[in-house]
Amino acid sequence: MPKLGTRAPAALLATIALACVSGLTAAPGALAGGSPPSDSVETERPPRPWPVLSHGDTGWRVTMVEFLLQAAGFYTGARPAGVMDYELVAAIRNYQIAHDLPESGRLDSPTWSELAHRIGVGPGSLGPQVKAVQSGLNGGYGHDLAVDGIYGPNTRGAILQFQRSKGLTPNGVVAYTVFQAMITWQD
Repeated sequence: MPKLGTRAPAALLATIALACVSGLTAAPGALAGGSPPSDSVETERPPRPWPVLSHGDTGWRVTMVEFLLQAAGFYTGARPAGVMDYELVAAIRNYQIAHDLPESGRLDSPTWSELAHRIGVGPGSLGPQVKAVQSGLNGGYGHDLAVDGIYGPNTRGAILQFQRSKGLTPNGVVAYTVFQAMITWQD
């Protein structure tokens, strides 16, 4: 049996500390070097275009973005209100600059797509990304979840119900495809 040096435990502790400080919201597998949850899907419905939202727009989609920008460290609003105010527009601009996107301050296709590539919510997830999903399921799809940032049985059940209703593979994971469906497929 190989002998473990002192570097391996120190590296593991450093990784865990970094994850705690940076607000890691992916499933625990990501701590072990795995990737965020994936939402492999089977669907007949083609994706719809991303909506364009700008200053003054309101609603549950805006609230979702507030939480996602909090998770990414670009928005510090105390409590997301679902309003595209100047503070949120500035946060979107900063996010766009940091990710080499066209700087518009609007939620446009490139910005939505970049946000979608960074979401990973599934069993074990905690934090603002989970709050984004919970608020989207409440505001856009009629659920009554506690927006507490904890992926628990009620959140899982609502995600599964959403996935089934849209013809997506019901796996309880929200990554790019399911997030896109949440934003664009509201009937």
